[in-house]
Amino acid sequence: MPSRSSTIGMAFVLVVGLAGLAGADCPDLAGWWPYAPVQAVTASGTTAYLGSDSTLVVLDVSNPASPAVLGSVALPAAINRIAVAGGLAYVAAGAAGLRVVDVSNPAHPTEVSHADGPAYDVAVSGTHVYLAAGDLRIYDVANPAAPVQIGSWSGGEHSVTNVAAAGEFAYVAGSTDLILGGVSIVRVSDPTHPVAVGFVRMGGLDWPLPTDLAVAGNLLLVSESGTMGGAMLILDVSNPAAPVGLAEYQGPSSDGRAVAASGAFAFLAEYGRLSVINIADPRNPFLVSSQPLTTAATAVEVAVTGHTVLVADQQGGLYLFDASGCGATGCSLACTPTVPRTAVAGSAVAFQGAYLPSGCTGTPTFDWDFGDGSLHSTEQSPSHSYAFGGTFRWSVTVSLGGSTCMTTGAISVASTLPPITSPGTYAYIVPTSAHKNGFNDTHWVTDLVLTNPGLVDATVRLYLIKGARDNTGSAAHPVIVPLRRTLRLVDVVASTFLESNASGAILVGSDVPLIVTSRTYNQTGAGTYGQFVEGSPIGQAFGPGATAWLTGLAHSLTDTVGFRTNVGLVNAGGQHVRVEIALYGGDGIWLGTKTVDLNPYDFQQVDKIFAGLAPSGVDAGYALLSTSTPGAVLLAYASVIDNSTGDPIAVPARVPLASP
Repeated sequence: MPSRSSTIGMAFVLVVGLAGLAGADCPDLAGWWPYAPVQAVTASGTTAYLGSDSTLVVLDVSNPASPAVLGSVALPAAINRIAVAGGLAYVAAGAAGLRVVDVSNPAHPTEVSHADGPAYDVAVSGTHVYLAAGDLRIYDVANPAAPVQIGSWSGGEHSVTNVAAAGEFAYVAGSTDLILGGVSIVRVSDPTHPVAVGFVRMGGLDWPLPTDLAVAGNLLLVSESGTMGGAMLILDVSNPAAPVGLAEYQGPSSDGRAVAASGAFAFLAEYGRLSVINIADPRNPFLVSSQPLTTAATAVEVAVTGHTVLVADQQGGLYLFDASGCGATGCSLACTPTVPRTAVAGSAVAFQGAYLPSGCTGTPTFDWDFGDGSLHSTEQSPSHSYAFGGTFRWSVTVSLGGSTCMTTGAISVASTLPPITSPGTYAYIVPTSAHKNGFNDTHWVTDLVLTNPGLVDATVRLYLIKGARDNTGSAAHPVIVPLRRTLRLVDVVASTFLESNASGAILVGSDVPLIVTSRTYNQTGAGTYGQFVEGSPIGQAFGPGATAWLTGLAHSLTDTVGFRTNVGLVNAGGQHVRVEIALYGGDGIWLGTKTVDLNPYDFQQVDKIFAGLAPSGVDAGYALLSTSTPGAVLLAYASVIDNSTGDPIAVPARVPLASP
């Protein structure tokens, strides 16, 4: 079989399965529920939940040799998949959508609510339900009687048909009409703004396509079906942004329909058989046994609870296998911690130790290694501060009921916060900000908005450049902006810089590109009004040999009507700078020149820039700004303010393009 590395950009170990590598007691067929069809199955403890056409059946499987019906309820459409948590069954019922069924009394399951479809697959984590419905839909089910959709994510060219969830990630799979498939890793730590962070392409002409997903710690198992082979793909998703293909298992039928995991084993439902694969070494999986089902069997889903493996067969009912002979403990764990990807030295980092048990009893133990040589922690969710910067490889080991899982990850810690002279690879200047009273009883404040369009979290440093002083020693104020998120810092001068009567520019430094905007506005009893001010990359600054223009300026002879113009200047460099501001009326007549001296990293605003220069006032005037100081790095703006209302217009300085 040819390699698929060119298809999905990864190298795989191809493992060809051969039957008969272990005795027939691994697993041993223990029982059979012969009522077809059964097209969906999940289990919890000694209870199984089946989808038999449009009926949800609750089955006692405490004695696999004699499964017994506890109760059932009819739903409006055929059941595709079922997820159970907290006495509730969440059912993907095709065209009938998501159905929520109370199964706390197994003898009398009762539908309590629904959300309109379609619904192909379903997963649940905490109070959130993840629905594969062509796209990924996220529901808040804190009130099961009234599920509320709070987020969604489109699969782009792929229709989402399968979903699994663990920790802060949802794993979705699907294909297109062009026979192209793929698996996307979607960050759902903020379920209202799910973001895709990783993708594995599958499919193509005759290539296998994904049919089911299972999470096993840092591994994602993908069952697959296609004429060119392949039955199960093993992916390392410890770094969700860069999933790594470890191996591809090719089963006897090359037709993987569904997959489940328990401990060191994957249970793969193939056409007409159940295969047990040892994945203790995920780069070298091997077939333990392959148990045939009936000749007409169409295995469509598999579930594991304790030592019991359940296989749903559309044609033959439900098969119950005893897997105790495989060497499994009956208890399996998946580690699903949540750890930030970035932090700042000296600041507390929250490590959240979540895990998913199956068939386990007792109290778990935790062992956190923070990767910096400090003492380990045995708390489930410890707080830890890194004393110095760097990239640290952390790990957490969870032990419960004789089973252990371990997950590792990396956290990037910014060292001692850099000075304003080295703010980061990407630096932006917001030329004006304030928490200060102004002319005509105005009170100005600034909201700063930082948007991270990238796929990694950003550690951002903010520096306040206060007016008329040398700000070389301005301290950095770190904030974290998660990937594909916006952080709004309301009244940033007061809330972040703790200044109660100040104005100035803000330098924003980051190691990843950002979109930086702000709004400076006047607060009144009737509301607010103000101006949008963009954060300009320092690369757009001007220096010696360039002339920057400010246009559309105005000045009235009275302070109560008409307009006034203030001009602000920012020195974003480490030397003293002299700036000349040549002022002109709209008719091009020179009115005068004003000179401003700026300290290193200084901000100054010249209010009423035309005062004393225009006896008849100015309409549509302009200013030309220049400097002869070597190495100067300057940005400027004008604020044209309505005298009667205080409403401002922001005018950024621009250097005209040279004529061709």
